[in-house]
Amino acid sequence: MNDAQQIFMVFFAIFWGTVASVQGPWKQFNYSHICIPQTFRRILLSWAVLNFLPVAFVCWTVFSLRGNGPRLDTSTYCQASITVLNGILPAFAVFGFYRLWVAIVQLSGGKMFYRESEDTRSGARVSDKAEPTLDSLRDQLGFKAKCRYGLLNLLFAIWYFAIALAPIFWRC
Repeated sequence: MNDAQQIFMVFFAIFWGTVASVQGPWKQFNYSHICIPQTFRRILLSWAVLNFLPVAFVCWTVFSLRGNGPRLDTSTYCQASITVLNGILPAFAVFGFYRLWVAIVQLSGGKMFYRESEDTRSGARVSDKAEPTLDSLRDQLGFKAKCRYGLLNLLFAIWYFAIALAPIFWRC
């Protein structure tokens, strides 16, 4: 791996850890309640947006950053700065994947979380600690399943993806 690829991998891991630390109340991968339709849809969405897309992005980015760029130990300050930016900026896509996930959840209304007043398919109620509801998320996070918040998160996701893709396309 060249220097830009190594820098990308380190910052992607750091940023991914940052995103993973704030995902607690969302319970993206709540397999204990997979039989609840809202939870099942949320798990499928989480696998697609938070697992498959990032892995594909990492593979594509490492491939795109290949080549014999200037080595950090023998390059000038300007060349080294460009190499570092080429490695760091694509890692910002992690925040885009998370914002995309939140936007889809917010734009889907009650399709990913059930409401407090709804019973699960089996007729038994599930505690908020085991499976969050729209009401508990609203109380904990100020979560609002409204179109404007979903569109705002979608806009931020696009912004993070633009930051991430800029150095890859300006290299061409």
